[in-house]
Amino acid sequence: MKTKKGFTLIELLVVIAIIAILAAILFPVFAKAREAARKTSCLSNMKQIGTGMMMYAQDYDEIMPSATFGNAPAGLWGTQTWNDYGWCYVFALMDPYTKNSGIYGCPSTQGSIVGPATNRIKVSYGYSEYLYDIGRGHASLAALSNNQYGVASIAVLADSRFAGIFNDWDNGNTGNATYPTNFMARISLANGSTPRHEGSNFLYADGHAKFSPVGGIVCPQAYGAGGEKPLVNPGAVLLP
Repeated sequence: MKTKKGFTLIELLVVIAIIAILAAILFPVFAKAREAARKTSCLSNMKQIGTGMMMYAQDYDEIMPSATFGNAPAGLWGTQTWNDYGWCYVFALMDPYTKNSGIYGCPSTQGSIVGPATNRIKVSYGYSEYLYDIGRGHASLAALSNNQYGVASIAVLADSRFAGIFNDWDNGNTGNATYPTNFMARISLANGSTPRHEGSNFLYADGHAKFSPVGGIVCPQAYGAGGEKPLVNPGAVLLP
């Protein structure tokens, strides 16, 4: 009589151990590949937002999306749109030009859900307060063109831990032990504890978008008189 041969218990355990080792090696690789794809998708979102932002500026006498920081009726705060969107108000301004509310959320994070019941949108990007507050006079392309860094070096949108807006100055409470309090804390800590993409995607005032690692963009402390200052590339060439 012929006997059927099978696997021994030791052989099965060896196979399982090999599979476990391979999984431990490959899973981090797959995770990095997935995050790289999400980062690329996020950058694509920003490029589309940049196109909408330029279209908006063309229709509003070359004024970038912005608002008066003040109480209604003349200001933003207290209006129905503010009540619905909060600081994400700027994306409500651009919505007619982008025609796709899905581009306001980065696929690597849950973001914040804002808007009225009929138009709920996910937002995980912040708009620069340097431009956002129209009363400070920085929202026009003419003003940005006269900036010593030029429009192509000024960041207007970025991954942010606080949906809708990011600050350009150190307010004393935005850092932690790993990423100390600094001008970039809200962006560096875009996921609450670590940089979202080991860096951040940025949209610049001329409409182009680019990824920068942590430390790849700065707020020059020496630029301008107190208050808000533009985030710029460290290698930006000062204009005459």
